[in-house]
Amino acid sequence: MPDTAANISGGYSEVLRVPELLAPVGREEHLTAAIEEGADAIYLGASDLNARGERAQFSAADLPHICERAHAADVKVYLALNILLHNEELAEALSLASDAFSAGVDAAIVQDRGLAKVLHEYLPELPLHASTQFSVTSAEALRQLPALGFTRVVAPRELLLPELKAYVKRASELNLEVEVFIQGAMCISVSGQCLMSWAEGTRSANRGDCAQPCRLKYQLLQDGKAVGQPRRLISPSDISRAEDLTELASAGVISFKIEGRLRSENYVRTAVRVYRQLLDRMAAGSETGDVDHETALLHTAFSRGPSFNRGYDGGRGRKFLSGERSSHYGLYAGEVGRISPYKGELIVYSQDDPLPELKPGAVWSLRDEHQNELASAPIHQYELRSRGMSHTVLLRGFHPAILRDLEGKKVSAYLMSYPLEEPSPQEAPASARLDLTLSAEEGSILLTGKVYRGHSMGKSLSATIRDTPPEAYSAQIDEARIKKQLSKLGGTAYEPGTVTVEAAVHAPVSWLNSLRRSLIEALDAQADPIEDPPGSGTSGKVRSAAPDIRKFKGGLARLLGESYEDAKPSVQAPAGERNGERILDFVSWQGAPVTAEVIRRLSDDTDPDFLLLPLDKLVRYGIPELPAGIRILADVPVSLPFKLWEQTLAAVPDLDLSAAAGIVTAGDLTDALRGILPAAFAKDGFRLIAGPGSQVTNEISLRELADQGFTDIYLDDLVTRGTDDSWILGLPERFPTIRFWVPGKGCSRSMTLRFCPVGYSEPSCTLCQKNRFSLKAE
Repeated sequence: MPDTAANISGGYSEVLRVPELLAPVGREEHLTAAIEEGADAIYLGASDLNARGERAQFSAADLPHICERAHAADVKVYLALNILLHNEELAEALSLASDAFSAGVDAAIVQDRGLAKVLHEYLPELPLHASTQFSVTSAEALRQLPALGFTRVVAPRELLLPELKAYVKRASELNLEVEVFIQGAMCISVSGQCLMSWAEGTRSANRGDCAQPCRLKYQLLQDGKAVGQPRRLISPSDISRAEDLTELASAGVISFKIEGRLRSENYVRTAVRVYRQLLDRMAAGSETGDVDHETALLHTAFSRGPSFNRGYDGGRGRKFLSGERSSHYGLYAGEVGRISPYKGELIVYSQDDPLPELKPGAVWSLRDEHQNELASAPIHQYELRSRGMSHTVLLRGFHPAILRDLEGKKVSAYLMSYPLEEPSPQEAPASARLDLTLSAEEGSILLTGKVYRGHSMGKSLSATIRDTPPEAYSAQIDEARIKKQLSKLGGTAYEPGTVTVEAAVHAPVSWLNSLRRSLIEALDAQADPIEDPPGSGTSGKVRSAAPDIRKFKGGLARLLGESYEDAKPSVQAPAGERNGERILDFVSWQGAPVTAEVIRRLSDDTDPDFLLLPLDKLVRYGIPELPAGIRILADVPVSLPFKLWEQTLAAVPDLDLSAAAGIVTAGDLTDALRGILPAAFAKDGFRLIAGPGSQVTNEISLRELADQGFTDIYLDDLVTRGTDDSWILGLPERFPTIRFWVPGKGCSRSMTLRFCPVGYSEPSCTLCQKNRFSLKAE
């Protein structure tokens, strides 16, 4: 549970809620590291139905043991079920969620809207967290989540800090918690909207099997001609928001998430330790301060790039990219100077001390000017010297033959791993020990309580109550009686701890008891009631009976055979219009005239029925004239910068959409659009299309969108290529009121970005208005 520090005095209440620290667990040693270093919660996969696919190291049978270990340390457990599912996998996912709930798992992380609907109906006691892959990228899009049973949303990593603040504010109005990534990999694509790995092969990022094509080098082509040298143009460096923690916490973020279930134990241990220390400073009322030392430690654990980014808040130029390497970069230590092969030693010169104290066992990497590794080794013999403004490190331990090959070359040194001190053994804490301090201030008595829930003293919940004793009451309560009365915590969620008395109290014992009860009420009001003591394995929840999976399978089979007749008759498609319609997706349109020649070039000489143009660009450039027989569909991009989205929505009522055939969204903005465009939606035949990015891979997801009033639904490429499509072939008969769209020939969207590899996201760049750019893999 997140820590809370509060001061309640004279009717004034100021609360600082320290966010939960959420750690990645992919192996048993990760679990040990996360618990020992002070994580508040962990997340893991327990089958191949998660975003790390078959590389997950746990099964459903492991969950009782994991929950018992975690809950004994007051650490919550979240199960990752964060992929898109096919029809036949829904029953399996429900069964796994049921087993996990019975084992004590505290929440499930879900991407698939169909699975969310199933879990909310059949297992409503299990809290649901909307995965960042769910693509809830706007404040308006949050409105869909409560109806699907979600209690928390994992914010997309591409949101800027001001956008995150608006996002958290809107979420709080909907009683949704917000979780934010603070450390780990940064995807170049809008969360959940990358089909590149699937488009280039048969490995889907939305199925937990990403081949990471973004990490490769690409040649930039301008009108078919190479520009510059091949580079990693769409491989961002890792994210670290260590310097933003206080601002994020103040905005109301409830959970800080570390990414990296496939990384090393050293990475998990280092990242959790660093952020635990920073959050403990916050809990103690201190600023997180200078984080250079902590950032250096994180670089040694794992860093994809010479420097961390702060998401898009640090800019989107070349420094945002990972540079010459897309794997562990390490911490730059300096340039190699003198090399003595016969001694097996070398000297590293640096203007900055890489770490205050080097330790034996640190792994050093030696690289050439192109970042190619020449040698690496753990160094146990070293000597740290200072020479003026520079630092010198003498390293011993490399093989003489290796050092002979390095003589005369330009060599850089990097710290790749830094040994941490072993955590000191901790006594098992009470589930919720309440320490009390009674003091006086300006004629009033103050009672301060602090609750300790875990092994870290900074992981606390606190409150202060101020009251004035009755006037003219002369009898004084002795110190022993004060301690006895304040320790009476029976019937509460707390166990008595230390009681410190720093003031004389002249008041009836009943007044003192009332002061204690007021403090308990103040503590309880800040957070959920404290649950069962460590080791209970259930976090205090009353676990309901597991749903009957066999019954669900039978009901699912019947549901998948039923017809869907709920849409308005006015949008039912005449039989002749059901087949053969074609959409040309012109997402790169910049306002230039749309001629027949342009359309033929873009559509491989076929004649489309619709031209899909971005809504924000229609607002900016106006409705273009099109060749006869072609109608416009206005596309709402999945992720527009918040300011641009606000500008677009403000201008939409003045946009003449009489010539538009419909609106295309990713299935999450229907309420906002209906309110803004009532006349358009009232028009007979006006289409509301769940377009590319809607993530429809099973029939439950499809029905959920149909229930929202979508007249057309775009089926994800996952269900039209490489899988059994028998259920798709029968959809028109079972859904007579819905038109279905599938990817056609030619180019289709494979990645949606808020980063441009051509202009590096410079606002003034207009290159794409004059030229056509593409990337070619090396």
